Amino acid sequence: MDGVRTAQAVRRATQWLSCAPSTTHPFFRGLARRFRLRLLTQTGETLGERMASALRQALDAGASRVVLIGTDVPSLPPAVLIEAFRLLRRADVVLGPACDGGYYLVGVSRRVPPIFDEIPWGRSTVLETTLAQINRLGLRCRLLPFWYDVDTLPSLRLLTAHLASLRRLAGAQKGLIPPVTARWCAAWTRAQNTKAPGRARGPRRVRRRSR
Repeated sequence: MDGVRTAQAVRRATQWLSCAPSTTHPFFRGLARRFRLRLLTQTGETLGERMASALRQALDAGASRVVLIGTDVPSLPPAVLIEAFRLLRRADVVLGPACDGGYYLVGVSRRVPPIFDEIPWGRSTVLETTLAQINRLGLRCRLLPFWYDVDTLPSLRLLTAHLASLRRLAGAQKGLIPPVTARWCAAWTRAQNTKAPGRARGPRRVRRRSR
């Protein structure tokens, strides 16, 4: 839900939600009504095929520039999305590099080039291989700032610490806190603290009295 709110910051842009396995689930329909989203069904076997399909469906519906993000970047600042659309005025592809070697965002203009073919999804070389593919195709590509996605326990801990630091800031910075994610992280932290074991006791030394 926080990812949807982030996308709402891009004004005068149609908001799409790519759904799996279909658009008929009540959760997706509820989000569509609440945030005025258009729904499309994910198709394809690999991650690359599903991303290419989502981008293509939006372009076929009349969009001139399309930016795609996942649901695993709840702390992404809205300004990054706005910058992605700006860069696509002069670029064919825009990528948001992720700290784990992949990318958290991909944007295209006018058409979907075959940049997702033969990519080793799930490995730390995803971004590197995609950039090599883009260069072979002679496409103009721009990169956004590095960010982190949340798909492992260490990255979840990073997200929790990041949101805790944002809460200590005053003023407009607090608007960067994703509310639903922040509540979930707070509940998760409390649960982890509750499960934390007490201080371990060492072996007790027994002294025997001499008779």
